[in-house]
Amino acid sequence: MRSAAGPGLSRVPLGWAQTPRAALLSLNPPRAGRQQGQAGSERVREGSFVKEDLPVSLALYRKYRPGTLAEVKGQEHVTGPLRQALLNGKVHHAYLFSGPRGCGKTSSARILARALQCEQGPTPDPCGVCDRCVGLAPNGAGTLDVIEIDAASNNRVDDARDLRERAFYAPVASRYKVYIIDEAHMVTDAAFNALLKLVEEPPEFLRFIFATTEPEKVLPTIRSRTHHYPFRLMPRGDLTALLEDIVRQEGV
Repeated sequence: MRSAAGPGLSRVPLGWAQTPRAALLSLNPPRAGRQQGQAGSERVREGSFVKEDLPVSLALYRKYRPGTLAEVKGQEHVTGPLRQALLNGKVHHAYLFSGPRGCGKTSSARILARALQCEQGPTPDPCGVCDRCVGLAPNGAGTLDVIEIDAASNNRVDDARDLRERAFYAPVASRYKVYIIDEAHMVTDAAFNALLKLVEEPPEFLRFIFATTEPEKVLPTIRSRTHHYPFRLMPRGDLTALLEDIVRQEGV
């Protein structure tokens, strides 16, 4: 193959213009430090690009997010009654989880949904191996029948009406259709009123879990139709023990 050279350039094959990055990298291969860099980095192998699937580091709060009620720390006044309700088959159709940020409301809502959907359930101890448990694991892909909604950006009457219309469709592949509505205090009164009848008399397969830092802002008529569980910040002793355990696992 003929080659061309220019000022300051080594001899480069004339066909390099069609694949400039491949040609240039074949002349100047990436250093080892770059090859083993961030996920999705590229390296040269036998003249072609290969995508490296390197692990992406997770924030600690995601890496150590609990996957069962037994793993939730410092909220025994909530997890105890929930476990008993699951054991007795007396799960309410609507729950309200309230408390300060970071105390486990949304994580507990996801765990409750997982406990309801497990093929061996409803059970306080999901099997962890069925498709539903895997999908609803702390960092799982989710399932079609557990719908998590951020009320901070879906709080209008039209959003409530859309939810109400979709709620009457039966679950796709699970026992229940579960709606987790986070930041529930952001829902407007008009939107709550549009949901009132549905929350009051839902289909047999429908379950609601509202999570909020300000329960007093949730419409009283909605609040009265839920089982309200107030979460607390973790006691100092529990928090210290958990931190020591994470530090040990991280090898810090």
